[in-house]
Amino acid sequence: MRVMYEALRPNGYLFTVFGPIWSCDVGHHLSLPAPEGNLYFENGVLEPWQHLSFSETSLFKYLVPRYSEQTAKRAIDFIYHSKDINRLFDHDYMEILTKSDFNPVLVLRKRKGKAPNIAGATNTREFLWILKKGRITTTEKISILLKFGFSYIWDIKYKLGREAI
Repeated sequence: MRVMYEALRPNGYLFTVFGPIWSCDVGHHLSLPAPEGNLYFENGVLEPWQHLSFSETSLFKYLVPRYSEQTAKRAIDFIYHSKDINRLFDHDYMEILTKSDFNPVLVLRKRKGKAPNIAGATNTREFLWILKKGRITTTEKISILLKFGFSYIWDIKYKLGREAI
């Protein structure tokens, strides 16, 4: 956050969208080519939030009957040890934002499903943040919210129009 903040001009904006986050239903990001067929995070290889509700050992035991032992080991290593996944929870991101020097203009959570009663599990799948380097006025915030709202509505109208074709 510090590097992005310093890279912006005074009164500049940061627009970022990121996810899926670790604490969501597909936060394991599983995406591996396998001889038995690719393991992809949205194709039902794991049940929602299973990476949070199962230990490495129990998840390995779950995967072995469905895939080879080698594929199961690769999946476990990817999910729990890959350096490509930061394993931050919803509250971690919000704490990072709160501790930053940015002023939040808009913070949206794209939600999916109903999170189970598992420590840290959330239905927040992705974040959209619009942040400002510098003070933000109420007028400016309303203007940005309206612009974002209109662009969102326009996008939905465009997608609905294309589906009707």
